[in-house]
Amino acid sequence: MHQPAAFVESNPQTLKKLVSDYPLATLIIDSPGGVLINHIPLLWNGTELHGHVARANELVEVLQRTDNQPLKATAVFHGPEGYISPADYPSKLSTGKVVPTWNYAVVHIQGTLQLRDDSTWVRQQIDALTEKQERHAANATQQATDEHLPLWSLDDAPATFADALTRSIVGVELAIHRTEGKFKLSQNRTDADQLGANAGTRKRHHDQLAELMEKTNS
Repeated sequence: MHQPAAFVESNPQTLKKLVSDYPLATLIIDSPGGVLINHIPLLWNGTELHGHVARANELVEVLQRTDNQPLKATAVFHGPEGYISPADYPSKLSTGKVVPTWNYAVVHIQGTLQLRDDSTWVRQQIDALTEKQERHAANATQQATDEHLPLWSLDDAPATFADALTRSIVGVELAIHRTEGKFKLSQNRTDADQLGANAGTRKRHHDQLAELMEKTNS
């Protein structure tokens, strides 16, 4: 990843927060037969990322063919992003030396991937992912409507259905070897241009991006 110094983000807590807030990863696997790409939510658990895929997913067959020897993989997490117009910058009026750009925050996690074909492990992963997202959904609903929603869990489904679901998926575990963050959030602009970019981002209703820009540049 191209990394200008101004945009490097290496604070572990900042990187973990982005992964927690935006858990849907683009998972890129370097397999003997070529590159495989999947899009799955992953949870950061200590020195690993945990997730699951359908048993019918090609990735399962590829890992099984290699006797479940770990394969090199990269998980890309995409945070808030949005267009920045030259009209946002006060310097447009003074110098005219401005161009459009795109602000964004991403985290790349590289490591080795293996299957966890274990029903207990898979059920724990499902429960952890579901609880986290159900709490997030309930909090968002309560803030928007003041309505309190009950949290759903797999225990709410019939046991035979839950057991069949668990058997139809396989766990995946990415052992983390390297973590890299790039937060391109107008750090290379003047204070005035940063304020202008924040205001423009708010006007375009990219509130999450604006909040991250303000926090980063404060």
